[in-house]
Amino acid sequence: MAHSKLAIYGATGASVAIAVMKFMVAGITVSSAMLSEGVHSAADTPAVQQLAFVPVTLTAQPISPSPQSELLAPPDGLDDFQ
Repeated sequence: MAHSKLAIYGATGASVAIAVMKFMVAGITVSSAMLSEGVHSAADTPAVQQLAFVPVTLTAQPISPSPQSELLAPPDGLDDFQ
């Protein structure tokens, strides 16, 4: 799990760096298209980070028994059926 979090932090850092570079290029070239790309990258960074952390967090929790698992169990006497 530590490697997963490290990868997520690395990807987040790369996304932030890309957004910063797009803002810098927008300032140098005075391009509204590049400015909108910088805003788009900055807005995507927290959303992607949250989407990446949810599966990592959920898989770290122990599996609790489901109430439906009792419904899926075979009836008594059918365990020996082949």
